[in-house]
Amino acid sequence: MAIDLMGCFWKLPPQEQVVLRQGIASLYAIAATSVSGGSDGNLSEVIVTGFLRPGAVLAAFFPMAVVFVAAFAFWKRFISKTQRSIPRSPGYAHTTSIFLIDIFGNTLVLQLDMCKSWDDIHTVLLKHFSGKQVADYVRSREYQIMDSRDSKMSVIKPQDWAQTVRADMTVEMSIIVQQLSRSPQCPWCDEMTPTQDPDREMIKWCVSTRLCEIVDFIRFPA
Repeated sequence: MAIDLMGCFWKLPPQEQVVLRQGIASLYAIAATSVSGGSDGNLSEVIVTGFLRPGAVLAAFFPMAVVFVAAFAFWKRFISKTQRSIPRSPGYAHTTSIFLIDIFGNTLVLQLDMCKSWDDIHTVLLKHFSGKQVADYVRSREYQIMDSRDSKMSVIKPQDWAQTVRADMTVEMSIIVQQLSRSPQCPWCDEMTPTQDPDREMIKWCVSTRLCEIVDFIRFPA
């Protein structure tokens, strides 16, 4: 059954996979917090509780996850039926856009003509993040965009953007955080990642936003 579920998951569009990952991660954190009785958004507490009391956490998490997946499947089926019932205008083409998932998990639908070059997509991101916490990172070009068509999430180099981007393609954005500390730290909530990868790590939970943000961390020698 688990194999069948994973097979169904990988058949979903990348943007829907992101929604499911974020929802399940949030539900697991809620389950662990309810078991520990601690404060919301405490990543360390979630990890410790999941390690020390896995049975209790899974018992609280599983019913919520089942309801969430069932609701998602119902929503997807409803949307699919609704879209099929809407008549298309003559000459309609659904392959004139790309989908960009930003660092907050929001999916932007961009006309291909607006982002043919790397400078084009940079301009779009500057407008999109204007006035937001991440604006400084975007202005200084401390971000990267990945091809999410497969599980490898390969980084698209700026010089290869024009040759890589295609209509109906989904890409995902992440922020590059350069720090001299031994462990990567979220630039918004100051949460330290619990992992100890010596070369490259990822922070996948931001206490401040309660979103499953992905922040790449590259360690530089002190």
